[in-house]
Amino acid sequence: DNFFRAMLALFEMLTTSGWMEMLQSMVDATYPGLSPFANRSPGVALYGVLHIVVGNWVLVNLVVGTVLMTYMHIKKLNDGIDEDMLNEAKEWREMLALMSKLRPRPRPPEPSWWVGLAARRLVASPAFDLGVKSVIVCSVAVQMTRTHDQTPATSAVLFWVNTGIACFFTLEVAARALSSGLWYYLDSDMNRFDVLVTALSLARTALDAASGEYDPAQAGGRAQLAVRLLRAMCVLRAFRL
Repeated sequence: DNFFRAMLALFEMLTTSGWMEMLQSMVDATYPGLSPFANRSPGVALYGVLHIVVGNWVLVNLVVGTVLMTYMHIKKLNDGIDEDMLNEAKEWREMLALMSKLRPRPRPPEPSWWVGLAARRLVASPAFDLGVKSVIVCSVAVQMTRTHDQTPATSAVLFWVNTGIACFFTLEVAARALSSGLWYYLDSDMNRFDVLVTALSLARTALDAASGEYDPAQAGGRAQLAVRLLRAMCVLRAFRL
């Protein structure tokens, strides 16, 4: 029943913590010293809703936006970027700041045996990269040809095609690991992604084989949920393009 309690009530409503109960109390309020009466002043609800919309959705967001803009301004000043600089100068300073955070990756170790040398020559050839991309496109196309009403013979053919593709990607991962060393190969995020997708392909192939997809007499049955999820996730190979 005083100014400070009223300000505290409005602040609590701005936080949206229990604002519905606060709004109901405002609608039921009468006079100081008198008991509240249900829905005595329905028009007060309009003020409460307006206070929530303007105060919480507009003013609070303006305060948060101002704080973020101030933080970005101070960060740029600490990085040596002045607001009065030309755009080209700003881009140059930002580029220098980005380049200072980059670290060159060391060269892969030289293979110590003939298998690693042969794998390095194979991986470095343009034909190998073209073949990998072609098989990726073929893999995505095979995933798109599967339908709900395909014949058992078609399911068996797709199984063997997917098995060959999974074996190809397994050999690709092995060749790249042999050419540069296992730990150097796994140091790259993209290479770890390749290993993950290849492992998913092998797991999908194993589950398909367990369900009899290799045999035209048994293929075409309803795949389990895990198999369907693995089939869908194998399309992630397209991101390597």
